[in-house]
Amino acid sequence: MEVRTVLATNIRTLMKHTEIQSQAQLASMAGISQAQVGNILHQKTGVSIDVIHRLASALDVEVWVLLTPVSFLEDLGNLDPLPILSRYMRLGLSAQDAVWTIVHELYEATGGYFK
Repeated sequence: MEVRTVLATNIRTLMKHTEIQSQAQLASMAGISQAQVGNILHQKTGVSIDVIHRLASALDVEVWVLLTPVSFLEDLGNLDPLPILSRYMRLGLSAQDAVWTIVHELYEATGGYFK
């Protein structure tokens, strides 16, 4: 899956599971223009890492969440990843870091597989 598609899909998904109701609201929270948000969601333009960071901050997630394909989460099993991601998004950034560290350690300890 192309990175622009992953980014647009993840932003839309996160917007649905937060109180952010519009592109204008997200743009205001991220300090970018509504047109830029629209272009990102419609995959019309590339985006700088600084803008991705602003979007992640506005959505209260780490940058990697915006750039990780949902298929990665689906590989964890036959789980619906949206409730898990929704709960994760409600955590503060330090708690998200702790969760990511635990997940990474589990991944490494199991040779790349969760059993």
